[in-house]
Amino acid sequence: MIGLVSCLDANEVVPRSVELVIQTFESTLLHGTLLAGLTWLVTRWHYIRARPALSFALWALALLKFFLPSGPAFLPFGPSELLAQAIGAVGTVTKWVMIHSLVRSLTVLGMLSFGAYILTVLLLCRRWMISQWLLRQKVEQLGFAGSDIQQLARECAQTLGVRVPVVRITTEPWTPMVVGCLHPIVVLPAWIPEAAHCRRAVLLHELGHIRRHDPWFHQFQLIAESVFFFWPVVHFVTAQLREAREMACDALVLAHGEISANDYGHSLLRIARQARTLQEPTILGVAIGSRKLLQRRIDYLLSSRPRERWTLSLLTATAVWGLLVLSGAQSTADTDRIGLLDQMTCQGEALLAQLIETASANPRNPFVPRAGRTHQS
Repeated sequence: MIGLVSCLDANEVVPRSVELVIQTFESTLLHGTLLAGLTWLVTRWHYIRARPALSFALWALALLKFFLPSGPAFLPFGPSELLAQAIGAVGTVTKWVMIHSLVRSLTVLGMLSFGAYILTVLLLCRRWMISQWLLRQKVEQLGFAGSDIQQLARECAQTLGVRVPVVRITTEPWTPMVVGCLHPIVVLPAWIPEAAHCRRAVLLHELGHIRRHDPWFHQFQLIAESVFFFWPVVHFVTAQLREAREMACDALVLAHGEISANDYGHSLLRIARQARTLQEPTILGVAIGSRKLLQRRIDYLLSSRPRERWTLSLLTATAVWGLLVLSGAQSTADTDRIGLLDQMTCQGEALLAQLIETASANPRNPFVPRAGRTHQS
């Protein structure tokens, strides 16, 4: 082991390993940011804005791109490579500055920065897990809803084709929300208007989150925000996902509920006004969101005709778009990384050969037989 450490050239191995990490992060941020900008342009189209579920799917692909920058080579020359070459000069300059300024001369500082980043991500993930656990514990202590609300929840669940969830009532200053992924719980505040159409709309909205598996993707968003906490584009993408998710559930309410867009908008306003008169909630997870988001949701309800159903052509187009944007870029990012890996592998083989030669020359090595040594019986 001492011989191996003495043979390793830290001036070569450490800079190349750090260079590999930097190139991976560069490719991740580059392709994810480019696809986020392209998605923003595409979602400005009124056809997509009227279909929030489609908008959610496009933004979900943009977020996934940050975790799959190059992707499998479905095509020999994918759009990711075209986008990367469009700003190749910027990428080249950025890579040169980061590698030559940080890696070559500030290797120790680079490793310390990487360690600080890992520690920050672990702390953010720990805070996220603790907050989710505390929220679940507090929700499970709430009282169950009455028989009338449970019956209404069963009817709404049958309408949307989902399993009947547990409904609990809270006096806390929360708006309606869904807590949990495997066994979701619908939480309703006690001050929800008692009108049947209003309660039905609220339950349809929350059950819409369960039908769309939003609690699962919400956890993925929190992980993405923890891993890329330093990159504002990721936070912008997750904000767009939250907006599209709420609008998609609003479309479900209008498609399956016995309420008009005008009445549903007034119900949202009453819920937001009542929540604002109470103190702020101590635990995150409210469904109404910010004032700007509420305004955009109401504008969407009143100015558009929400479309909730997916057609075969729309599903096919979305699948093709996903294959295109998640494929390619093999010759721009992966080639450099593979080259670095090959160089590090060759260097490791050379160091191993040197270690073996050093061990063979050591006369006290018990694994190498000395000349003239015979076995004595």
